[in-house]
Amino acid sequence: MTKPTDEGRHASAHGGSTVTPSFTPWWIATQTGTRDSAKEHSAHDDGPYDAGSDENGDDEYGPDPDDRQVAGAQHEEVMEPRPPLGKRSDSRDLDPEWDWPEPPLECRHRFKKIVDRDAVEDVAAIYRQYVSDAERRDAIAKIINHLRQTGAWRELPMLPYDWHARLDRLERTFPNFLPFFAYVRSAIAIAEREGMFVHLEPVLLVGPPGVGKSLLAQQLAELLNMKSHTVRMETAQSAAELVGTADFWSSRGPGLLLKHLVYGKQAGFVVFIDEISRSTADRYDPLGPLYSLLEQDSAKNFIDVSAPWLSLDTSAITWIAACNEVDSLPGPIRNRMKIIDIPAPTREQSRAIATQLWRQLRQDLPRATIGIALTDDAFDMLSTSPPRVIRKLLREALGRAVFDNRTEINAGDIRACQHEACLTARRCGFV
Repeated sequence: MTKPTDEGRHASAHGGSTVTPSFTPWWIATQTGTRDSAKEHSAHDDGPYDAGSDENGDDEYGPDPDDRQVAGAQHEEVMEPRPPLGKRSDSRDLDPEWDWPEPPLECRHRFKKIVDRDAVEDVAAIYRQYVSDAERRDAIAKIINHLRQTGAWRELPMLPYDWHARLDRLERTFPNFLPFFAYVRSAIAIAEREGMFVHLEPVLLVGPPGVGKSLLAQQLAELLNMKSHTVRMETAQSAAELVGTADFWSSRGPGLLLKHLVYGKQAGFVVFIDEISRSTADRYDPLGPLYSLLEQDSAKNFIDVSAPWLSLDTSAITWIAACNEVDSLPGPIRNRMKIIDIPAPTREQSRAIATQLWRQLRQDLPRATIGIALTDDAFDMLSTSPPRVIRKLLREALGRAVFDNRTEINAGDIRACQHEACLTARRCGFV
């Protein structure tokens, strides 16, 4: 039987239409014979990649794709349809070219296993007998089919080679976060020595509003080559955003963690919880899941409410939370996090922050900022605002200068933008 094409490989739970994965891990390419894809990824990795070859020039994953196409043209065979999900005689007897791809052994340390294959296949074999609701069966089949196509492993982000310089720049942008950067440097040093990915213990940043806590979390994730996701606890009515919703809710569905672990590429990413001490719900406590998610051992067996049959390993996730004051936060949550106090920046630090944010804006908008300078009195005016506001003021003042065809941004531009921001806040009822 010839190897099935990517388009016809995976039958859906209903047996007819195909299921196309949202992404294809690079190691799938190495197992289906596309050597160029594997070598391309190898070129970007720190470690060597050597698939090996036989005397015919074919690597261990099969003959060259062009050779297979010729062979397929000479020997046209009818591809056998894939057995429908949950109806195979033995759900564990899987074709490795169809199901559950795994990363090569030589680079498996760069990946993390997020689910147990056998446990998922046990569910696949019996769930139709016990789940009568068609919508729920479809949801289960969607997850199982996707895991069979993409495997149980997800990438662990590796440190960039220039992390020292990038962390120094980040520290200059946030000079009032020195205690936090000291902690980050120690964690990175250990990870680099061990040759493993960087995982920070849960951190709680405590400081006045507007000092740049959320902005720092986003930029730290970029430095660590991680995705970042924000959960705003002050508007959360339940824990549904993290852990999904059950069947009896009209808006049932998976939470953030299941969606990004099962359907995403990374096992390690940053979740930033903003205003963690301001959750207002009484009956459905938004903080409830954190009691287990912030513990390394219990995080290895996370259950999403929408998929109680699926256990996920969330232990590679980095948790960063922020609040203005910590007294209202439950003691067990505080005990699970490293608490770091972040003071408001001094006038000199605010000026340094403004300088770094202006430099970053010039990198992000090179054509709009070309030939435009920021005057000293503009920097002085910016230094009276918190970092969150400085970013907005810089962008608005730049727009004024570009519209007027001017070559500089002065204190008058900053003052006018500050005045407009105050008027907007009053109209919205924030002041």
